[in-house]
Amino acid sequence: MLVDNSEHSVPFLGYSGSVSEPTLNDYEKPFHAQAPRPRRRFNLRAFLWKLTGWPGIVIAGEILLQLATWSFFAIVRTRGSIPLEVEAAAWVQKHPHTVTFCFTQISTILAATSSFLFSFGVRQSIALHMHGDGMSLGSFLSTIKIASRGLILDPRKRRWSTMSIVIFLLTGVQTSGWASLLTPLTILVDTPLTGHELDLANPQLGKLDINTLRSCVVGSTLLRSFAVGRTESGYAMGNLDLNSSTTYGLMDQLFYGSSAGVLPTGLGDLNSSTWFPDIPVIPSTINATGSIPDGLSYNYTLHRQGFTANISCEPQQLNANTTPSMFFQSDTVREWNSGYDLGNVTWTRLSSTCETDPYDLHNSSVTYTASGFPNYMLMVACTSGDSYKLIFQSGGMYDTMSAVCTITPQIVNVTVYSDGTMVSVSPKYEEAVPEGGGPAGISAVTMIYNMMAFSQTALSNIVGDQLSTLVHQWTGNYADADIALRFMEIYLRGVAEYSGSVFRACVSGRNSTFPDGPPSDLTIPVHGMLFAQTMGWNHGDLITLLGLVPGTIVALFTIYIVVMAVAHHAEDPQGQPFDPADARHLVAASAAGGLTDVFRGTEDRDIQVAERTNIFLEALPGQPPALRTTAAV
Repeated sequence: MLVDNSEHSVPFLGYSGSVSEPTLNDYEKPFHAQAPRPRRRFNLRAFLWKLTGWPGIVIAGEILLQLATWSFFAIVRTRGSIPLEVEAAAWVQKHPHTVTFCFTQISTILAATSSFLFSFGVRQSIALHMHGDGMSLGSFLSTIKIASRGLILDPRKRRWSTMSIVIFLLTGVQTSGWASLLTPLTILVDTPLTGHELDLANPQLGKLDINTLRSCVVGSTLLRSFAVGRTESGYAMGNLDLNSSTTYGLMDQLFYGSSAGVLPTGLGDLNSSTWFPDIPVIPSTINATGSIPDGLSYNYTLHRQGFTANISCEPQQLNANTTPSMFFQSDTVREWNSGYDLGNVTWTRLSSTCETDPYDLHNSSVTYTASGFPNYMLMVACTSGDSYKLIFQSGGMYDTMSAVCTITPQIVNVTVYSDGTMVSVSPKYEEAVPEGGGPAGISAVTMIYNMMAFSQTALSNIVGDQLSTLVHQWTGNYADADIALRFMEIYLRGVAEYSGSVFRACVSGRNSTFPDGPPSDLTIPVHGMLFAQTMGWNHGDLITLLGLVPGTIVALFTIYIVVMAVAHHAEDPQGQPFDPADARHLVAASAAGGLTDVFRGTEDRDIQVAERTNIFLEALPGQPPALRTTAAV
């Protein structure tokens, strides 16, 4: 029930309580009141019949609005997200301001509809009450103001003021709630990835027939993929240490800094015939556990096995007492058919009697340089348990780079990030474990040896030049021996990690030994997540949920007011149309009811007394609706 017949109550909008107002004695003003009409028993048939009119429209409208709102929210929440089609998502992403404007207008219309239903329901409920028992003039005017969502800021009417502020805020923020629900935003749809890959730490890998691995470890021509991009991988690793962005390509993948020994393939099969003529395809072994949604862009994260090396370099000038025994020869050759006029040519050879292995690690290195430019870097490799000794003899402008480096191949856990165009690998070096003398380590040493051999020219050495550049970027000069060895360690580790990717790709391809790729007993599991970025709806957050609450409260409030008004006045006559929010209706009804004696003036005390006057709406035959203080005789 919207109103109470008590003379000292504020009975509308669910509140009934005493108010502190002046008494009649204060102003010597007669108080007009209508005797309460006797209440009829609740008539269900009349109640349901009356609901079929305007009350049913108001209630159905609010229910439909809330049902559509919460159904959409529930569907999105249940499904996790609703992405748009690729074409629509692309358009939305390209025109964000237009999309925001359109959906803001739609939200404004929905909020205005809800507010209109509230206002209309309250106004009609007031009319029902006024045709019945009526209410105090103060309550009548306050409810009209609330129906129009106006503010009441009167310290003497704290409850009415509070109520008006609450209604004003609830109806005002409905637009933002619907806008947050309906406006499509950028969303990430995630899909788990699982699979397997070659296990470089598997001891069975080293027991394969030597001829099976020879092409992947050494290569008969020394010019296969082991020679492609090797120096770039070391130089990129050095620049990464300098916080300089450097990338290099490997098998259609662009790596940032280092490949860290991961398989250089994406989520699909790779045509590898360009790099391995006898290996046409490297099959992808990574699969999504669910369907991959259409998106504007993709990126993925994979936890994989990588390959690296622990490298330590110490300065050392070779002599007769070097261990292992080394032989260093340098002779001038006057006639060398090189095709270039280099004058006298110096032939330089570095060799050792150190132990090698079945894969024939190279313990001899030879180079020819112009006598006026004795800039060279020679290297031989020897086994040392599960590690290897790399002996470097340098001359000319690289003379600070003569050293003996110990390299220990390692298996490392890595996290791979890819956005479809660039791959970034983050190795967990603190978790690295020795590789155990397997073929991957031998492949790394072989690649470093080949790199040094093919980097040497008659005038300079590519590796030496790049190391000198890194030293200069760090110190400002080219001849700091300690810094040179530091960057040599970083550089060699980058090449070793690159070699791990090449070796893994070579063994993982479909070839005569593994027609379907490596067997399951040579693999380990891989897992990760695929993220598709698109436009759509994803409303699992608390903010969106809270944004829908104001509209729901307004709807429930409206339904409550309408139902209670109809229930208390189900059998009352409908009466003539009367809109309490229409100033014309108010003026006409006041004039017809003769309320001129109610108001004495506009002073506060006059207004306060007038507001205590109980009024009701009465329509006699042949007369318009009239606001009266007493029943007509």
